[in-house]
Amino acid sequence: MKIIFLICLLVIANSFKFSSKKPKKITKTRAVKSKIVDSKGTINDALKVIKDSEINLKEILPFKVSAAAEKGVKELVTEMSKYKQDPWHSGDLLEHSQWAAYSVLDWLKNPSTYPMVEGLDHSTLLVTTFFHDLGKAGDCIYNVYDKTKYGGKEDTIHPYYSGDYVLRKRKFMAAPCKGHTLNIPKIIKSIDPKIDIREVGFCSYMHWEFGKINAGWSKTSFALPVPKPLISDYYKKVKEFIPMVGDRLKPSKELIKLCIAVACADVAGSRNIRLKADHPHILPENRNKTQDPWIDYKLEANYKEIRNAVLNNYDDEMKR
Repeated sequence: MKIIFLICLLVIANSFKFSSKKPKKITKTRAVKSKIVDSKGTINDALKVIKDSEINLKEILPFKVSAAAEKGVKELVTEMSKYKQDPWHSGDLLEHSQWAAYSVLDWLKNPSTYPMVEGLDHSTLLVTTFFHDLGKAGDCIYNVYDKTKYGGKEDTIHPYYSGDYVLRKRKFMAAPCKGHTLNIPKIIKSIDPKIDIREVGFCSYMHWEFGKINAGWSKTSFALPVPKPLISDYYKKVKEFIPMVGDRLKPSKELIKLCIAVACADVAGSRNIRLKADHPHILPENRNKTQDPWIDYKLEANYKEIRNAVLNNYDDEMKR
């Protein structure tokens, strides 16, 4: 019995011994908690790992980024890649942003056919278009239709968030989402110091307003002329957003032209079908959609008429 008792003591003692070896160092990955809405509409916590190495800026962006700017731009683009627009869009946030900017790139090659880009600064237009939808990101809630997003408000509020992020009036959160934020105006200026952040912010606020004219006009079966009240509503938003930008931003026809071009690209960039034949690095569509808003919403056919109506009424509307 004594022998058995001693053996038991030895076994117990050994079980409490710690290894003298140092524990292996754990390699950290960029992982963030996100809220994902499943097919039943239930919000579930999920762990999503995104690697910076998966992002190739030369393939994604239609503009050049210097070595000095690459780190910040890459972190921002990586964050954008996490935000999903299922099921309402053919692409998620990064895909849509790329398609919109590449639409502009193609229009710039033929401004006589696409006069909405004529005379505009190429760098400002391309960068503003690529980042116009930042309001859908920056909060670590990765489904843009999550009911908890935008403080419980609907997706229609996201242009306000876009402008706020660009002007740094709102913090843009990034992984690991524990106090880490990105300086959006600094990142944008690192791409091109000549870009006026105020203009980027203003057109980010305004990027839905041109399409609203088209939607309202459709209720008259597009009977000419474009209804004056719709033009007035557009300029009410101009007057709302100019003070929000602040810093002595002066409204001008050129600024309105910039916003119209960004708004057109926002709609054209809903699909990649006009781009994939000429651009080998265009991101694929995530979902099979038959609708093409640029064509089906008649904006391709109507944008010149609407643009002319907006610009021709600039002086009268801004005097009110």
